[in-house]
Amino acid sequence: MHRLRLSIDINAIKDHTFRGLIYCHYSHYQQIGIKQQFRTTPTIEITKPAVEMQFSNSFASYTFDSTKEDIQTTFENLNFEIAIFHQDRQKKDLQVGVVKIDLQELLKAPIRKTASSYVRVQDAFYPIDDMEEQKGRIGLLRCLLYLEDLGPIDQLQQQEQKATDEIFQDPGLPIIKLSGSDDPEKQKLVLELNSLESKVIWELETWKKSEEAKFKVQLKQKEYEMTQKLHQDFKLKDQERDKQLKQAQATLQLIESKVKQKVTDLQKREQRIVQVEEELKQKLGETAKIVKQKDEEMGQLIKRQKDEKLQYEKDKTVLNLKLGDSQGLCSKLEEEVKQLRKEMDKSPVALVKTSLQEKSQEITELKKEIERVTQVKDQYKQYYEKIRDELVRQKRINEELQQNQQYSAKQEIDKLRQDLQELRELKKSQVVVQKEPEPVLPQNPFKQALIQSTKSKQKPINVRVPDTSNLSDLQRLLQEREYLLESGEYSESDPLIQELTRQIQELSD
Repeated sequence: MHRLRLSIDINAIKDHTFRGLIYCHYSHYQQIGIKQQFRTTPTIEITKPAVEMQFSNSFASYTFDSTKEDIQTTFENLNFEIAIFHQDRQKKDLQVGVVKIDLQELLKAPIRKTASSYVRVQDAFYPIDDMEEQKGRIGLLRCLLYLEDLGPIDQLQQQEQKATDEIFQDPGLPIIKLSGSDDPEKQKLVLELNSLESKVIWELETWKKSEEAKFKVQLKQKEYEMTQKLHQDFKLKDQERDKQLKQAQATLQLIESKVKQKVTDLQKREQRIVQVEEELKQKLGETAKIVKQKDEEMGQLIKRQKDEKLQYEKDKTVLNLKLGDSQGLCSKLEEEVKQLRKEMDKSPVALVKTSLQEKSQEITELKKEIERVTQVKDQYKQYYEKIRDELVRQKRINEELQQNQQYSAKQEIDKLRQDLQELRELKKSQVVVQKEPEPVLPQNPFKQALIQSTKSKQKPINVRVPDTSNLSDLQRLLQEREYLLESGEYSESDPLIQELTRQIQELSD
C-alpha cells in the first residue's frame, strides 16, 4: 500500500466559440481523495473568441492510499469530468460545456524521479463538448496532471514517528513534568515551569492550540454557512429548473396537441383524397364505357353511311341508264316530230287530226313522266332532309362527346364532314348535268321544258301546272305563259316563253 498525491492544475482555455464570464468546476471523487467540490476563482472574462486565456488559483492536490492494482482499476472505472460554466449575475449559472479526462492516460506517462518521490506528469489540451445543441467541440482546455508516489505507508509512518521523537528529544524545547513524582526529571520540570520563560512558552503553546481550535470552529461555521448557502442556491436553481421543466412540458403538450390535430387533419384529407380518387376512377370507367358505346355507334353509323353510299351509287347508275334511255326516246320523238311536220305540210286534214291525237297521247304520257320525275325528286328531297337531320343529330352527339374525347371526336367529325361532302358531291353529280342546246318544238312546249330541266338543274323549274282539261288551247297557252313568268325563273327573252308567245299569236290569227 502506497501513499499517492494527485495534483490537478487547470491552466488555460483556447479555440473557444463563446464569450462571457467563465469558470471551471469539478465534483468530489472519494476514490482519489477529492472530498469536496472545486471551482476556479476568480472567473475569467472572455471577450474575443479563439483567444487563449489563463486561469488563476486553479491548482489543487489530493492525497490517497492505494496499491498498483487498485489505482489502475480505480482510474479505469472513474469518469473524471470538468464542467465549464457561464456566470450571469441576473440569471443562474449555465453549463456551456464539459471536458472528459481519461486518467488511465496518466498511468502511461513516463516516470520522473525527484528528491523524495517518483512522479508522472501529463500536460495536454482536452476538447470541450457542447451541452445544448450538440455542436461537437467548442474549445480546448489545458490541464496538467501530477501523480506522485510518496512511498509505502509503513515507511512514511516510521519517518513521521522518528521526526516526532526528534522534536521531543530536542534540549531546546521545554520538558513538562508532573508534580508529585519521584522522578528527579519531573521535579526539575516543575521547577522550570516556575520560571518566566517557561510560563511564556507554555502560554504561547496554549494560545496557539486555542487559536487553532477557534480557527477550526470558524472554518466549520463558514463551511456550514457556505453549505447552507449552496443548499439554498441549489434549491432555488432546482425550483427554477422545475418551473422551466413545467413550462417546457406545457409547451410540449401544446405542440403535441397541435401535431395530433394536424395528423387527424392529414388523415381526413387523405381519406377525402382516396374517396375522390375512387370517384374519379368510377367516373373514368363510366366515361370509358360511354365512349366505347359512342365509338360503336359511330362505327355502325359510318358503316350504314357507306352502305347507303354504295346504294346511292347503284341508284345513280340505274338513273343514268334510265336517263340515257329517256334521251334516246326523246331523240326518237324529235325525229318523229320532224317527220310529222313534213307529213303535216303534205298530208290532208284527217292525217293531221290523227297525228294530233297521237301527239296529245304522247303529251299525256310526257305529263305522267313529269309527275313521276317530280315524285322521284320529292323522294330525293325527303331523303336528303332525313340525311341532314341525321347529320345534325350526330353533330350534337359529337359536341357532347367533345369534352371527354376532343381529339377522337374531331377526327370522327372530320370523317363525317368528308362523308357529307362526298354525299353532296354525289348529289351534285347526280343533279348537275351540262346544258345542251335542243331543237325547239313549237307544238310541245312542256315536253321541251321537261327535257331541258332533266338535262340541267342549274335553273330548277318551279312550274305549277294548272288544270287545263276544260280550257281551249289558246287559254291554256296564255295561262301557262303567265305561270312561267310569275315563277320568276323565266324571262320574256327565254326561248320557251318566245315559243309560247309565237303559238299564241298563231292561234289568235
